[in-house]
Amino acid sequence: MKQFLSLAFYAVASLLFVVTAQTPMATLEHEGVLTVYNGTGAFAQAIGAAGEGDAIYLGPGHYTAANITKPVAIKGAGFIDEKENGLNASFIDGDLNIELPEGKAVNIEGVNFTNQIHLKSDLKSSLFFHCWLQDLRLDTTTENITIKNCRVFEFQLNASQLNMLCQNSAIERIMDYSDGTSTLYFKNCTFYDMIYYRNHQLKSATIENSLVSYNCSPEKGITWINTLMCNRYLPDATQMTNCWNLSENDLKQIWKDSWWVLTDEAAAKYVGTDGKQIGLYGGSQPFTKTVSGPRITKMEMPAETDENGKISVTITVDRNE
Repeated sequence: MKQFLSLAFYAVASLLFVVTAQTPMATLEHEGVLTVYNGTGAFAQAIGAAGEGDAIYLGPGHYTAANITKPVAIKGAGFIDEKENGLNASFIDGDLNIELPEGKAVNIEGVNFTNQIHLKSDLKSSLFFHCWLQDLRLDTTTENITIKNCRVFEFQLNASQLNMLCQNSAIERIMDYSDGTSTLYFKNCTFYDMIYYRNHQLKSATIENSLVSYNCSPEKGITWINTLMCNRYLPDATQMTNCWNLSENDLKQIWKDSWWVLTDEAAAKYVGTDGKQIGLYGGSQPFTKTVSGPRITKMEMPAETDENGKISVTITVDRNE
């Protein structure tokens, strides 16, 4: 279901030029007041004007990266760009740091980060949800971070992470440069290559109801539960409970159309501790391509103000119910 909202804003100089429906727009919600910024610099402007606890909504389009230094909620239109299927992503282009005051949190949903993200502060209870994380680098210790329904191309642990949960996500590469004292829990995830760098494979974690489609990590600090893996570089058998080992060729036969989608037969055969298929499409919250709840799919704004000096902005919202 889509709904249309017509919101009036006092005009500011930065809004007084022609825009189209494809122009990136960021809406900042601060104490019940909405302010719209447009253009590729809109995200940076919204972050600069935000206060603690504010929300920033990103429409589809490309935004220039800006460091996230305030505890805010950021919600984009989505992280997968498939216009033929009605999916339009909110891209943030360029490297950025997330560095908040001590013990603060940030919640991010529905954003495609095309470059490096460095976590530079001891974040607590933060969430990445329905995001594309091209290169996530955890440079300092964090606590209670959740990564859910995400695609992660490169996942780099440069410091130990406490109580980190990664759920229903696809991870292409994972590298561990930490001291191995992390408490990581991967549930219903699909990994491609866990030993991309031989001397920096994952050192400690619990991996449950998951898939490893190419190489798994033989480190003794990992506990494997109901996980399907390639029989190359297998861990010690004492670390595995109810796991399956297949040859590389046999593994290729169970993918439907990529290394993270099981055939119907394999989905019924390889089940987790909850009785549902393993991998990112299993469990109680299977991976989906769309963000949860309302998302901005289109924003239109006229070039001129009305007689009262206001601009009427029409926002198309897909409630995704």
